Amino acid sequence: MGLNDLDDLRRSYSNPLLGWEPIHVSFLDATQVANILANPLNYHDFPLDYAPEALDKIATLTNGQPYLVQVIGDLLVQHYNRVVFTKHQEHGAVFDVADIQTVVDDPKFYDTAAAYFEGVWNQVTRAVYKRNDLW
Repeated sequence: MGLNDLDDLRRSYSNPLLGWEPIHVSFLDATQVANILANPLNYHDFPLDYAPEALDKIATLTNGQPYLVQVIGDLLVQHYNRVVFTKHQEHGAVFDVADIQTVVDDPKFYDTAAAYFEGVWNQVTRAVYKRNDLW
């Protein structure tokens, strides 16, 4: 039987012979969320920005979970590109709370974020199964 979850893969990928060490990624605080979204790596002249209230909303909605922060940021850029380049409508260079709500209300958010939610659910059910197996 092959490897079938991240816990199994972690054991093989953390092998020092492969030159890869696991990095613990924790939840981000509001300042870190703002920094990551407003200053994407390798894009020092990134033309889009966020209203402070929008950054607060993202930090609150995601509780600083890095993958969900990334999903919202990516979907916001897709939303901007669709509005400006596909629909040829005006959109300012600053995302606001309404933009965040539009992205979060779109079913695409849940389709994209499903990997995170499924992973959490799998961890919970696996932990419950193991606990029940001990009784």
